[in-house]
Amino acid sequence: MAIEDIEKRIIEEATGEAEKLKREAQEKKQEILKASEETCIECEKGFLEKGESSAEAKKRSILTPVRLKAKRDMLKAKQDIIDKAFSQALELLSKLNKTTYKRYLLGLYKKAPYYREVEIIPKKGKEKLISKTLEAIKKEYKQKNKEFKYKILKGNDGFSGGFILRSGKIEIDLTFDSLIGKFREELEGEVAKLLFKEGA
Repeated sequence: MAIEDIEKRIIEEATGEAEKLKREAQEKKQEILKASEETCIECEKGFLEKGESSAEAKKRSILTPVRLKAKRDMLKAKQDIIDKAFSQALELLSKLNKTTYKRYLLGLYKKAPYYREVEIIPKKGKEKLISKTLEAIKKEYKQKNKEFKYKILKGNDGFSGGFILRSGKIEIDLTFDSLIGKFREELEGEVAKLLFKEGA
C-alpha cells in the first residue's frame, strides 16, 4: 500500500465522518443559539422598562459566551474528526494482509540508508514475516555485491506494526505509529482544509 493510497484513504474515510459530525455540530449550535435567543427575548422584555440599551447589553452578555461555546464545540468536533481519520489510517496499516504487509516493510526498509549489519525490532508476532522480508533484501544486496547481515531481536508489542532498525548507535524508527505521526504533522492542515472548506 503506497503512501499516496494511505493519504487518499485517510481523506476518504474522514470526509464521510466529517460531514456527519458537522451536521450534528451545526444542529447543536442552532439549539444552543435558539435557547439563548429565547432567554434574551425574555430578558429584553423585562428590561424594556429600564431602557433598551440595558436590555441590549444583557442580550450581548448572554449571547457572547454562548457563541464562544458553540465555536469551541465546533472546533473540538473538527479536531475529533481529524484524530479519527489518522487513527483509522493506523488501524488500516496494522490490519494489512501478509503479502501487502511484507511489500510495505520492504518499501520501508529501502527508504532507510544502507547498513552492512543491522538489528531489527519487529512488531511482536511479525518476526517470521520480517525475516522473510530481510531475506529478500539480503538477496537484492547480494546481487549488488553488498554484504548484509541482520539479527532479529525480540518482538515488541508497543507499536502497531513496522519495525525499529538499529545499526551501532544509530536507531531508525520505521514503526507505523511513528510514520502516521510524521504524516499527521505534514498533512493535518491539508486534511482539515479538504474536510472543512470555508463556510462549512
